[in-house]
Amino acid sequence: MIRRENGYPAGRMQYQSFEITNQLHIPDGLPHIRPLENKEAGTLSVYFQDTVSKIRLTLHYSIIEDSAAVIRSVQITNQGTEPVWVERALSALIDTAYTNEQLVTFYGTHQKEFHQLYTKRLFPRRWAEHERPVLLNSWEMCYFDVSEEKMLQVIQKAANLGFELVVLDDGWFGRRNNSKSSLGDWEVNTEKFPDGLTPFLECARKNNMQFGIWFEPEMISPDSRLMRAHPDWHAQIPGYTPLPGRNQLVLDLTRLEIQDYVLETLSSFLRLYPVSYVKWDMNRHITDPGSLTLPHDRTGEFFHRYILGLYRILDQLTARFPDILFENCSSGDGRFDAGMCFYMPQTWCSDNTDALDRQAIQYGASYLFPPSAITSHVSAVPNHQTGRQIPYSTRTAAASSANMGYELNILNLSPEENAQIKEHLAEYKARRNLLTTGKFYRLQSPFDNRNCAWMIMDQNKEQAVIYYFIREYDTAALSYLLKIPYLDADKIYMEENSGRRFTGEELIHAGLSIKPVSGDFPVVELNLTAENIM
Repeated sequence: MIRRENGYPAGRMQYQSFEITNQLHIPDGLPHIRPLENKEAGTLSVYFQDTVSKIRLTLHYSIIEDSAAVIRSVQITNQGTEPVWVERALSALIDTAYTNEQLVTFYGTHQKEFHQLYTKRLFPRRWAEHERPVLLNSWEMCYFDVSEEKMLQVIQKAANLGFELVVLDDGWFGRRNNSKSSLGDWEVNTEKFPDGLTPFLECARKNNMQFGIWFEPEMISPDSRLMRAHPDWHAQIPGYTPLPGRNQLVLDLTRLEIQDYVLETLSSFLRLYPVSYVKWDMNRHITDPGSLTLPHDRTGEFFHRYILGLYRILDQLTARFPDILFENCSSGDGRFDAGMCFYMPQTWCSDNTDALDRQAIQYGASYLFPPSAITSHVSAVPNHQTGRQIPYSTRTAAASSANMGYELNILNLSPEENAQIKEHLAEYKARRNLLTTGKFYRLQSPFDNRNCAWMIMDQNKEQAVIYYFIREYDTAALSYLLKIPYLDADKIYMEENSGRRFTGEELIHAGLSIKPVSGDFPVVELNLTAENIM
């Protein structure tokens, strides 16, 4: 929908011509599907023209050798002398005469196409199929109560348990002792950390560990040096008092000078403290979508220009620091989309770490995103969000189905808990490649059933891990039946825990009988290894 200067719409588009090129079309300044060397691509560009307003519309359709996906983008060019306003440009619509077609959704094979396309062509190449470090995050362990003494102990203990990365979450900067101040003042709190963060980087190196940091760069606290220096930098609608959320306001990223401030401030920090990982958070909605610098006739462009500003920051920052693993977060998965995945290969899927709730959260996310795009942590019990007492094996199963980490206090563990964590980390690392790069299959939906099940299997259908989550004990159930339709019918599969053997055809059509487990929220883990039928 395009509006002309006289207020009337434009858009009577007439076909002009088409062009086919042997390359992938890449929109300027936007996230995109990446071209790969030695892989063929082709783009059909169809050109339309409104002869009155001189608006040119170009529809680009790209296909690539290693995917069944069609990649579409729209380009609108004003070739006239009058300004026009693009008021709406929605996703693709295919108009056809209805002849009893059926609608096929991504409940079919589309999920595998998304997973493959995102992994090979969307995520940053450095991290596309690279193993991610097993991390320990300080948030649910310390909240804002972080200090040099405590974090040095955490790094040393984490190394002993087998962690590969320690992340210092919120509370390390400005005068940040709670959520009421200091966002925007990205300098180390010298009361908590008198020697800066250098001791942590050195301690991590000595212990063969990596170190990471938390930022919320798009936000500003009313109580901050940045706000006192630039009281007009937050998003705002003239005449209205801005609505705070989590005691913070949103920086106006439609403005180039604010984009530059965020970019240069973070770049200076990352040069001074060469961390391995950055958690990029955004903990509130934008409720005042206005900018003091947008003309009155362009105020409706705020959200679009905000995201373009964010993309510019991320594009330059990830180019400057290609070896840093950036993790996307927005109170969890509030901004979990393909655009953010272009810059950040993994997303903190939810601030709710309860392993029962996580089954539905991760099951739903899997429709579009592979396990390597999802981050999941083992948290303490009772869970800090729900108060539930979830068994340790269930918490580790949910977390191990994605990029796995921990979010609990490791300094007060019992000897038995220390041994449990060591064993779990060793087991996860031994099959991390399968768990994070294998194909993900949904077997039983937590939205429709008492229980939940999924499987992660290698490309050759020779190894598979199945997690069968049971919500509660059912006294009437003699067994649960789980059919596994994605195996190879012509293979023999051995279940490693029991030593039992099954044909793939048997598991596909008859299914596997699973005995109920007493107690609430248990998990049954099945490990299948295949042999060809002789």
